[in-house]
Amino acid sequence: MRLIPGRLHRAGGPWNGQARRNEEVSDTTRSIASLGLLVVALIAGACSSGARTVDERVTDAVITSTIQQRLAADPALGEAMLDVATAAGIVTLTGEVSREPLRARAEALAREVEGVQDVQNLIRVTGRGD
Repeated sequence: MRLIPGRLHRAGGPWNGQARRNEEVSDTTRSIASLGLLVVALIAGACSSGARTVDERVTDAVITSTIQQRLAADPALGEAMLDVATAAGIVTLTGEVSREPLRARAEALAREVEGVQDVQNLIRVTGRGD
């Protein structure tokens, strides 16, 4: 096989050493460029309107957890099947209770939690039970 300087040679034989190094550098460069584009896309997605920061999501999770604990610890509401969701500090309560005072009690407990901006009380009063 005759090698011509400055050309990649593969005709029936292994790549020459320099060509292999050039190919490895090229692969590495493409990988780094792809990773860079991915990072830019992720940052752009996170910064888009309506996106929530990690701190906001953690705060909402803490609010939800705290309200769930308080509802479960309350003697009157401990047995009620209530769901709590929080988004941007706005708490949504759903589920069912047997009487209106229990519905009001759940809302009051939620409003007492630090970080709560508002409470949407969607708890239904069934009139069944105690």
